Amino acid sequence: MSNFHSIVSRRDFMKALGLAGVGIGGSAAGAPVFHDLDELIASEGSSYSSSPSAIHNAPWWVKERDYENTTTEIDWSQIIRLDQGKDWQKLYPDRPQYGSFRILLNLPQDPDMIPDPAPILEGYIKNKYPEWKGTQTRDHALQAADSATFGHISFLGVNMFGDLRTRTPEQFGVPKHQGTPEENLKMCRAFLRLVGAHDVGNVPLTENTRKLIYKSGITDTAVVKEYQFTDDEKLSENDTAWKIPNKLNNMLTYSMLNCTELCLGNTLSIPKYLASDGVGNGAIGTLVAYQRSFIANFQLQNFLHSLGYQSVRGASYNICPSTPFGTLAGIGEHARMATVIVSPMYGATMRVCDRCLTDLPLAPTKPIDAGINKFCETCGICAEECPFGSLSKGGSSWDHFLSNEPLGNGNAPGFKGWRLDLHKCNYCGICQSVCPFNSVDNSWVHSLIKSTVGTTSIFNGFFANMEKNFNYGFHNPENWWDMEQPVFGIKKEWLGGD
Repeated sequence: MSNFHSIVSRRDFMKALGLAGVGIGGSAAGAPVFHDLDELIASEGSSYSSSPSAIHNAPWWVKERDYENTTTEIDWSQIIRLDQGKDWQKLYPDRPQYGSFRILLNLPQDPDMIPDPAPILEGYIKNKYPEWKGTQTRDHALQAADSATFGHISFLGVNMFGDLRTRTPEQFGVPKHQGTPEENLKMCRAFLRLVGAHDVGNVPLTENTRKLIYKSGITDTAVVKEYQFTDDEKLSENDTAWKIPNKLNNMLTYSMLNCTELCLGNTLSIPKYLASDGVGNGAIGTLVAYQRSFIANFQLQNFLHSLGYQSVRGASYNICPSTPFGTLAGIGEHARMATVIVSPMYGATMRVCDRCLTDLPLAPTKPIDAGINKFCETCGICAEECPFGSLSKGGSSWDHFLSNEPLGNGNAPGFKGWRLDLHKCNYCGICQSVCPFNSVDNSWVHSLIKSTVGTTSIFNGFFANMEKNFNYGFHNPENWWDMEQPVFGIKKEWLGGD
């Protein structure tokens, strides 16, 4: 029998938690019964969600909820459409993470008002790894190799409606694609997996979810335009608005993973003047993941256009926030990190959760409950580790705390959860790197912990303290150079997917 650290057997570990021979925790009446850990681990994949036809191939302990009923309480009567474009136009110069975007969008710069977070991040790493030598030439070269193309791919010259030069079914001499909503969702999942996505879901636009669409957005030339829904048949735009037919009512949603070890062991810094420069070598992981995301979204729009359908670009900061739709689509749960959703399979290593609004008929997917949101109430590791104090250390709340600010992604009403203080956040990624859910499931103890958390909350405090004591999360940035790198920098256990 396998041993944990060659001291505690799997069966003894189960007994110590009181799990052997029973269904786990308070959900025993509806949960499978396991006599030891081997049975528990072998059972993964036994539920609906792991069948070959499933969209979310999740472990057995991940439960589905009703549509629009996430583990985060939502008061839909308080949800309003956020004016994202106008908020971007008057970005505050004291928000360091926006420095690079102001450069790309040719917005006014005041470098003296943008604090350089590098010394804080360097101190954070030095405190954990005193032998760290600082950012070396090879680290700077790694970042420079990618940062030069980042702005061109992410912002410049991309039509909101896709590349309409892509050939249509008529030009191919074939009929418009027809399929059931279920078939179409599986088809889109197959395509998105091909171009680098992981989980895929769909959220229909209803009276409630339509409120999550921004009132306005910003173009690559820093012009604010409104998102207007119309009864027209075709997408169109003018100088002041993108006009979206009401029949575009499916928000296809999918996740793109960060480069795993660069997420777990490094920090991203955006100092005063540069669009992208990092402490350690973490910036490159973020930039590579975003570039894959932008390209995948562009390719998805071309795919939909050649099927005979329309779409509106949702990559990055377009059309709607990612966290609500990722949560509603069942890709993950809202967590203490606020703008980062956490997946039961991939933890907090998702760099983006992209969206694409389309009129292709698609089956909806449901929100999930893997115990993540409830675990965050007890854990708090990300908030404790944040060197900028941008994450709440308290419980989830209905309060949107920056009452003197325009409403925005970090300051939205209508849900009981956590908000991000955008005045303090530098997007360094430390919160993501230390999340306990990042652990890969090929370790039996991590598999047990995740399945227990997904079934009962009574051991959450114990598991959070266990994570703090073992310090699984953050790595010495220099170690990355000596690792055998998987393809695309993503752990092979995750790269293959299901």
